[in-house]
Amino acid sequence: MRKRALFILTLMLLLGAVGARATRAYAFLSSDKKTLTFYYDDNRFPEAFGTSYLLNEEDSNPGWYDYRTSITNVVFHSSFADARPTSCYKWFYGMSNITGITGLNYLNTSEVKSMYCMFYKCSKLTDIDLSSFNTEKVENMEGMFAGCSSLTSLDLLNFQLAYTLECIDEVEMHCDNFLYGCTSLKSLTVPKTVYVYVGVTVEVFPDHEEWLETYENVDANRLPPDAFSGIGTPTAPCTLIYPSGFTPHETSTGSDWYMWKGGYFKDAVTQAYAVLDGSTLTFYYDKLSSSRPGTMYELNTGTDTPGWNSKATTVTKVEFDSNFANATPTTCHGWFGGMTDLTTITGIEYLNTSHVTDMSFMFQKCKSLKTLDISGFTLSASTTTTSMLRLCNALTSLSVPATANVLDANACLGVGTEEKPCKLLYPTDFTPEKGNTGYGWYDWKSGYFYDDKTPQSYAILRASTLTFYYDINRQKRSGTPYSLNTGTNTPGWSSNGSTITKIVFDASFGNAIPKSCYRWFYGMSNLTTITGLDYLNTSEVVNMEEMFAGCSSLTSLDLSNIQLAYTLEPGELVNKTVMHCDKLLYGCSSLQTLTVPKTVRVLIGSVLGRDRYSVVGPNSLTDDACEGVGTQATPCTLVYPSGFTPEKTSTGNGWYMWKGGYFKDAFKMGDANGDGSVSVSDVMMTVNYVLGSTPPEGFHLDNANVNGDKVITVADVMAIVDIVLSNTSNNAPAH
Repeated sequence: MRKRALFILTLMLLLGAVGARATRAYAFLSSDKKTLTFYYDDNRFPEAFGTSYLLNEEDSNPGWYDYRTSITNVVFHSSFADARPTSCYKWFYGMSNITGITGLNYLNTSEVKSMYCMFYKCSKLTDIDLSSFNTEKVENMEGMFAGCSSLTSLDLLNFQLAYTLECIDEVEMHCDNFLYGCTSLKSLTVPKTVYVYVGVTVEVFPDHEEWLETYENVDANRLPPDAFSGIGTPTAPCTLIYPSGFTPHETSTGSDWYMWKGGYFKDAVTQAYAVLDGSTLTFYYDKLSSSRPGTMYELNTGTDTPGWNSKATTVTKVEFDSNFANATPTTCHGWFGGMTDLTTITGIEYLNTSHVTDMSFMFQKCKSLKTLDISGFTLSASTTTTSMLRLCNALTSLSVPATANVLDANACLGVGTEEKPCKLLYPTDFTPEKGNTGYGWYDWKSGYFYDDKTPQSYAILRASTLTFYYDINRQKRSGTPYSLNTGTNTPGWSSNGSTITKIVFDASFGNAIPKSCYRWFYGMSNLTTITGLDYLNTSEVVNMEEMFAGCSSLTSLDLSNIQLAYTLEPGELVNKTVMHCDKLLYGCSSLQTLTVPKTVRVLIGSVLGRDRYSVVGPNSLTDDACEGVGTQATPCTLVYPSGFTPEKTSTGNGWYMWKGGYFKDAFKMGDANGDGSVSVSDVMMTVNYVLGSTPPEGFHLDNANVNGDKVITVADVMAIVDIVLSNTSNNAPAH
C-alpha cells in the first residue's frame, strides 16, 4: 500500500494535480538524518524522502533539534537567499559532527533578532565565514559560539555584536559566554564598537510612561567580562586583532599576554607575508595573517628560497594587496620562479622594491604569463637580476623602467623569438641597449623584442594569402606573423609554402629595405597571383637565389620594376661571378609571360666601408635562372625593354633558349594583328575595334595599346599611324 501511495503522489506532482503551494522557508532533513538542507520554494519534499520543518520563531527550538548529533552536513540551497528568517535560535546547537556549512552566504540575517546558541558545541567546525552576516537587528547572541572547541580563527571586524541595556548603568548582557570554550582559537578579530539595544522609559504625557526602543554604538570594551572566557592561555595566548583607535582594557598582564574579557590575548604584529589560498598567492602587510584563510608564509631573506616555492606549480594568480605598499622587502629572489601556470599578476604597483637588492630568478619559468609591468621597479647596478625573466616564453608585452639597461645580460633569455618578438614598453628617456637587430626584432638582455615606436618589416599569413607590411601594427593584425629572413636563412613562412595561393605587397612595404629575398616564394606550388610587386624595394637586396623556384602554378610575372641582384665573391671579375640569384625562376613550369628589367645590380665589394655596385644587363643572370620555364612546344613569352637582346643559347621554330628556359619574344608594339610587322592593316584592325569595341579575330590588345593606358582609343590608332609613317619597326615590348 505504501508503494502504491508513493506512486500516486509522485504522479500527481508530475501532472500538476497538487494545488498551488505558497512559497515557504523550510529545512529538509534527509531520511538517514544526516543532511539538513534549507530551501525557500513551494516544492517541499514528500515525507518518504525525509522530513521537512518550517523555521522556528523567537526562542523556540527548531524542529530538527532532536537529531542534532546525527547531522553531519548542513547545506543552504541558493533559493534560500530570498528567505528572511527572524530567528536562528539554536539552529546548529549541539551539531558536534558537522565540519563545515555549505552555502552559508545564502543565509540572509537582516531580519534575525536572535542568534542564541546558534553554533553552540559545533565542536568540529574549524572555520566559519561570517562575512555575509547582517546582525543589525540581532538582540541576543548569548553562547553563539560557545563550545566550538576546534575553531581556530574568527573574524568579527564587520560583525555587529549586540546586547541589551535595561538602563544605561545596569546592563543585562545578551552576549554572555559568546565564545566560551573556544579553546583552539588562535586569532580573533573584533570590531571597534558594539551595537547596543537600549530600552528607555520616557514620560509621554502626565501620568503615562512608555518603553521606547533605541539603539546606539558603544566601545567594544563594554562587552561582558566573560565574553571570551576560555580563549587562550598564558603560554599560548590568542592573537587579538582590532582596528586603529581602539585599545582593549586589560584586567591583568604577563610577559607575553594580557587578559581581556576573560580570555588570554596578545596583540597582532604588523608584518609582510603571503597567503596561498587555492591557486591564488596574495601579499599583505597588516596584522591579519593568522585570521586569513589559506596557508601563510613569511617573506624570505637574502637568497633563501621562499616558503611558497614548494607550491609554485599550483599558483595561477598573484595579487598584491594595497596595504603591501607599506612593506619594504629586501629580496625578491625566486618569488615567482617555477610558477609555470601563472597567468595573472595584479597590484604589482604596490610592490615597493626600493630596498630590494636581489631579483634573481624572480619570474623564471613563468611560462604562461603573457604581460608583465615592472616599470615601477627600482633597479640599480647593484641589484642582482640573474635570470630574472628567463624562459618567460609566452610573454608578449614587457614594461620596464628607465634604468632597465642595468639588468643582467641574460635576464631575458628565452623571452620572444625572431618570429614572435615580445613588445618592449619603456619611457621616452630610455633607449634599450640592443645586441643584434633584424627585421622587426632586436636582441636585448638575450631576449627578442620590438617596440611600437619603430616600423617593422614583416609578413602575415592569413588563410592562403601572404601579405608583406612595413608599419607598427604587427601585433594588431590577425594571422600568423613572420619576420623577414636574413642572408641564406630560409624564411619562416616557407613551411606553409604549399598552402599559399596569393602574395600581396602592401603599399606600406614600399618603405621597407630588405637585404635578402632568398627563397621567398620557394616551393609555393599553388601560388597563382602576386599583387603590388612594385612595392618591393630591392635596392639593397644581395641574394635572390631560388626566389621564385617551384612556383609551378604562376602564369605571369612582371619583374620590370625589380632590381635583380647578386653579389660577386671577393676578387671575382664582373664577367666571372658567383651568382646569388641562382635558379631564380627554376621550375616555374606554368609561366606564360615573363617581363624582365633592363639592368641587374651587382655588389662587387666594399671600399673603405662603402659598398660598390656595378650595373649589368639581364644576360648576366646565372645560366640556370629560368630552368624549367616553358617548353619548345609552349615557350614562355619574354617581355624585355628596348635596347636589350637576350643571349640565346639555342633556337628553334618559334622558340629560343635563354638562361635555361624556353622563350619567344613578345609581339611588337603596334602589331595589332600579330604578323610581326606594323602596317596599315594594324591601323585598320585597331580602327574597327575602336568603332565596334569588339575585338576582331586575331586582334592583340596588348600590342595595340601603344600608350600603355590599358584602354584602346583613337590615341592608340594615331600612335600606330605614326609608327607606320616613320617606318619604325619598334622592338620595344608590349605593355
